[in-house]
Amino acid sequence: MLLIGAGACEKKEQILTGTKEGDEEKLRELREKIDSLSLMYPCSDAAEWRFTAVGKKACGGPTGYVPYSTRLDTAAFLKIVETYTELQDAYNREYGVASDCAYVTPPSEVVCEDGKPKLVWEGRAFEPLK
Repeated sequence: MLLIGAGACEKKEQILTGTKEGDEEKLRELREKIDSLSLMYPCSDAAEWRFTAVGKKACGGPTGYVPYSTRLDTAAFLKIVETYTELQDAYNREYGVASDCAYVTPPSEVVCEDGKPKLVWEGRAFEPLK
């Protein structure tokens, strides 16, 4: 059991670059890729859209949610989101990052407005947080 746990920690640490600046750059690049892929298709039919949690706060839980079109290679997209989330978790632990610990509730749905996906919370649509 101890070896399995140690291996899991080792795997997460390997995704770090070795410098805080390098890790911040890697996080920024991955988030830009996620956002770019998320908006790759125009939103004309909300039934073709889903959302997923993205990132990880230092206290746990996602930093936000991102919409994505089902026309994407969803398995590849979700893998990028998973990699980003794992990197942010490792970054938080490595550099002692603190967060507000507020729980970010998932949106209820995705709607299309002016060709763009918007996430809906409590009946109000918002553009995804970055």
